[in-house]
Amino acid sequence: WCARELKTIKLLYSKAPYFKDLQGFLEDLYTKKWEKLMDIDIYIMNDILNKLGCTTEILYDTDYEFEGEKTDMLVDMCRQLDCDTYLSNAGSSAYVSIEAFTSKGFNHKYINYVGCTYKQQYYNFEPGLSILDMLMNCGIEKTREIVLYDNNYQFSSLNNTL
Repeated sequence: WCARELKTIKLLYSKAPYFKDLQGFLEDLYTKKWEKLMDIDIYIMNDILNKLGCTTEILYDTDYEFEGEKTDMLVDMCRQLDCDTYLSNAGSSAYVSIEAFTSKGFNHKYINYVGCTYKQQYYNFEPGLSILDMLMNCGIEKTREIVLYDNNYQFSSLNNTL
């Protein structure tokens, strides 16, 4: 399946303006033998963050011993990491308990990426594609500009003010 997916990506994106900038990454991604899905996720995330010049420290849950399940584990993360506010996307509202945060003295805020249109290689803009589409069509600098633009995000009010 890896060879087939890589071939499909090349077929669809080989004429994108910045495809060659990502070609080596994609070939490496699809030819490595991965043991765990987590390893692929970390590889992709780190590569993209590095390309975009992100210097934020990335923490991994495997380096901690968080307690609880579901929202209680998220609250414990905030406690152990000395955070005062937890951010999640609106889609998590179906399973995140705001009360679990506020009862322990933490704020909760929903954040959603709204995005914007950008030049794609085909005629009509297709929203909701991955950041790889943006990187291949816009390049690193323009993608960084889009991702960092505050108007591309919607924040809820704090669900609780301490």
